Amino acid sequence: MIKQAVAFYLGIDGGGSKTACLLGDETSILGRGDSAGSNMVRLGEQAAGEALQQAVRSACANAKVNPAQLTRTVAGTRCGKLWAGKSMLLRMCRLHCGLLLWMVRVSSS
Repeated sequence: MIKQAVAFYLGIDGGGSKTACLLGDETSILGRGDSAGSNMVRLGEQAAGEALQQAVRSACANAKVNPAQLTRTVAGTRCGKLWAGKSMLLRMCRLHCGLLLWMVRVSSS
């Protein structure tokens, strides 16, 4: 019998006051992690990176999934100035969490 690997996905919603991460597979949410805000413009890269790392670790721990097992990571950001900082967010996710990130641009309208 061949055992197939399960695909795990991490979604990140980071704002000025809180960061929420949901971790799931192809059918359900397996874990959630929350932390302080992770808006780099408002809080600085160090504080934002620490909050992001805490939320990711918490979601992984609650789901009992090693971060190395993540198949895809997606972060949503609003249009405008924050979208211009996407390269900073990509770098921060890579440095603080070891994550390769896919970005989704979300319109406020």
